[in-house]
Amino acid sequence: MINFDKLNEEVEKRGSIITLDNGLTLVLEDTPGSRLIAGEFVIDAGSCHEKPQEAGLMHFIEHACFSNGSRNYPDKSLRDRRASLLGLELNAITNYYKINFPVMVIGNSPLLKDNFFESMKIVSDLIFYPILNEESIKNVKPIVLRELFEKEQKLSADSYSKVNRKLSKIMFGAKAFSPLDGLGSEESIDSITLDRLIDKHSRFFVSNNTIFNLVGDIDSERDKIIDLLSNFPYGKKNKPKFIKGRKFNGSEIKNFKQPIKTDNVDVLIYYQIPNENSLKSYDFQLLIFALSGGWGSLLYEKLREEKKYVYSIGSKTFDHGRTGYLEISYTVKTDKLKESLDSVDECIKNIKAGEFSNDLVNSYKARILPKVILGLQGSGWVKDELFSRYCKEQLGFESTSLERIKRIFNLTKDDVVNAANEYLNDDKLIVIIS
Repeated sequence: MINFDKLNEEVEKRGSIITLDNGLTLVLEDTPGSRLIAGEFVIDAGSCHEKPQEAGLMHFIEHACFSNGSRNYPDKSLRDRRASLLGLELNAITNYYKINFPVMVIGNSPLLKDNFFESMKIVSDLIFYPILNEESIKNVKPIVLRELFEKEQKLSADSYSKVNRKLSKIMFGAKAFSPLDGLGSEESIDSITLDRLIDKHSRFFVSNNTIFNLVGDIDSERDKIIDLLSNFPYGKKNKPKFIKGRKFNGSEIKNFKQPIKTDNVDVLIYYQIPNENSLKSYDFQLLIFALSGGWGSLLYEKLREEKKYVYSIGSKTFDHGRTGYLEISYTVKTDKLKESLDSVDECIKNIKAGEFSNDLVNSYKARILPKVILGLQGSGWVKDELFSRYCKEQLGFESTSLERIKRIFNLTKDDVVNAANEYLNDDKLIVIIS
């Protein structure tokens, strides 16, 4: 049984809450010896702070923070590349009450604290000092609209969501909130202007409207972190007012009674992998990461960042019987279907020919090595025995922690190319369009 009194005492002993001179709230929990430092900027702003005509603006600003460079990192591509090498995933989440910008670095390196501090500088700079211009509007609008379309399509086909929406309307009436509230509507997104974007950002994305949560072995870095946080801009206007009981900003519930008609199609691409155990090999995992592993991958950069065909790309592996499968999925407008498939084909040809940056390999190592190192921690012969058996049966080699780490460390660009030519074959390809 967990001794909650003792646990609370320990948290209170290690933790502290500090309000800085610029109004920023810093929540600290020092965990000496930890191999993980995790932080999160929380902006006290969400869809509940929007007026009806502003529906989706907070979510739009979140995307705009990433769309260009920032004051100290004016070149977006260089900033994103540096973040990738640090193992930092640039991402954020906007919900009804707040916007979260995570900062996390894992490792067993003397550079852990330096890497975290640099990651913290990158994220804080794009939050408080983004370059907002007409290009931001142009880049973000299609991404947000794509997300809105995909959400509408998903909700229209989800029986659970339909029941939930109807129940919400019965219980709360006009005060109920649509699942699309935070995304806005096509009309509200189209009406967003640069002046409105800058005004809202300058009022909400300020130090006295921000909390920074920090957990890790950071005692020696406390002064440096506080110094950085103390320089963020203070809001001149009053704290944003919470708008209670706001009616729907997006579609009313009645609009969900019939399936929403869209001109989107879902694309599922499957590659059959003859040996299911190959799914667990590091060269195959690196291949997936480079091709479709989310932010920074070839398909992500081509289909979303360059062509703006899609909002997101999903990938996963699974086995059925003795056969493994790699699944790549995305949603695209019907008139862009052929172009998107041509782009996928182009990316696969490029990865087979080795026409991609070695930064993808380094980024994979930066993300996976610390997790593997952490996963190997622990004691007890049971865990050691199970781990040894897993490596021998599934990964094909006698296990030692060091050997596994070496396998990842020694991965090269050639391993990606070889895996692509071995596994991504047209005769093992299945494409489903619905």
